Amino acid sequence: MCIRDRAGPDDWDVGLRQVDLNGNVTNAMFLDNFSNHHKMSPVVAGSGSRYLVGFTGSTQTELPGKPMDPEGHRIRMVRVDWDPGAASGSEPHGTASYINYPTRRARLSDVAFDHESETHWGVLHIDTASSSLLFGICGYLGQRLLQEVVQVTGGSDTVVGGGLSYNEFEDQFMICLLYTSDAADERSSGD
Repeated sequence: MCIRDRAGPDDWDVGLRQVDLNGNVTNAMFLDNFSNHHKMSPVVAGSGSRYLVGFTGSTQTELPGKPMDPEGHRIRMVRVDWDPGAASGSEPHGTASYINYPTRRARLSDVAFDHESETHWGVLHIDTASSSLLFGICGYLGQRLLQEVVQVTGGSDTVVGGGLSYNEFEDQFMICLLYTSDAADERSSGD
């Protein structure tokens, strides 16, 4: 969830809540509280008591006012430890900078947890300036370990979004991408 003006004037903040099977909801734990960043389009993945929350960000100087679009100058990650049934969690490693751009062009698509090793997450984001979909691995502390370009589009093609899941039986991430093209579609539909 994103909330405006929680921890500072005119910035977006990210809160995390736990919901049990009976629909009981905890109070929000607000993340990265002391930065002057707008925290936009959050995603969360994890299991048990180990979670990673990612969000796009821009400082209030870079992006004054209340931005309504999900793009930011950077992507930031917060590792959260939150035991099931606990009233709140903790940020044992602080906030990690995943990627920084000189302009507002980062759009976070998804995060998925490696349930097998329980040590890392896959991260999917779009560089809107190059219309590229990028996949990366984020480590236990929330830091980026590697990054690969998955899809580069050009001309009339544009990457719009993507999804990510982890297959523990094959020990691999599955990537789904959404893109649009004004050109005639030459792909087979399988029909």
